[in-house]
Amino acid sequence: MIENFESYPIKDEMADYLESYVEHFQLPYQLGVKVKKVEKQDYCFTVHTSQGTLQTNEVVVASGAFQKPYVPSVIEVMFLYPIYIPPNTKIHRH
Repeated sequence: MIENFESYPIKDEMADYLESYVEHFQLPYQLGVKVKKVEKQDYCFTVHTSQGTLQTNEVVVASGAFQKPYVPSVIEVMFLYPIYIPPNTKIHRH
């Protein structure tokens, strides 16, 4: 389980957490399988892999490194989630 809650987990902590999550919920998984293509058909997905084809109702795409967290700048946040700032409002950076 993740021990340091004051920062992002390191890769080993995240891997341990995911393994325990899979075990706890008894989730099916495959290692060393390359996903070649995902197609949506009505209300399900067809996943073409190096080990064959799977049918599923849900797909989770998770990627990225946990070693270098990305925190968007205030400008990016304001662009992505615009809010109204009244005229003559002073914004201070602490």
